[in-house]
Amino acid sequence: MTTPTAPVSAQQASCSLDVTLVDVESDHIRLHYIFTNGSPMTALLFNRLFSHIDPAGVFHTSPATLYVDVDPRAVVLAKKLVPVPPDIDVEAPEIPLITAVRPGDRFEETFSIPLPLKPHLPYGSPDGALGDPAPLDAWFELGLLLVPPEGAKLAREVRTTEGVALYLAPVTPATQIVLRAGPLPVKLTARAPAL
Repeated sequence: MTTPTAPVSAQQASCSLDVTLVDVESDHIRLHYIFTNGSPMTALLFNRLFSHIDPAGVFHTSPATLYVDVDPRAVVLAKKLVPVPPDIDVEAPEIPLITAVRPGDRFEETFSIPLPLKPHLPYGSPDGALGDPAPLDAWFELGLLLVPPEGAKLAREVRTTEGVALYLAPVTPATQIVLRAGPLPVKLTARAPAL
């Protein structure tokens, strides 16, 4: 077990993100992040990713659901809007649920994810075999929109496995701010797509 690391940070548009690895085991990591909204706007965090929507319209969410983009040199853990790849046709882009953070407030979350990390992206992970587990530099990204305080009223409430969340559509990845913190102080074991 690794003791908690010093946080790595990112700042943009009067908002800040502090990310700490709470512990790193051989089979999982526990990550904690704090988002602070220092702007006069409401921040809508794209941090409530879901695995699926059941027939009753309930979004299946978990704090541990996140996108994992792995290449041979680095891994990015992300809670954000991801653009649809140009070679894929989709009925509608996947839009994470949101957490609204008022001006001057903060939001924090802790979650565990298994190691080694494997690619997990909203429009399908790379086809083919994965390489052997290897330690890679890692970053954490959090996507958000800044809207006037009344702008959060544009989101509608939806039911999730964790209670009520907010959903905002349409919105595109180009409109979001992405806070990128890293590299994390400990390399994370991940399996990149085989070359």
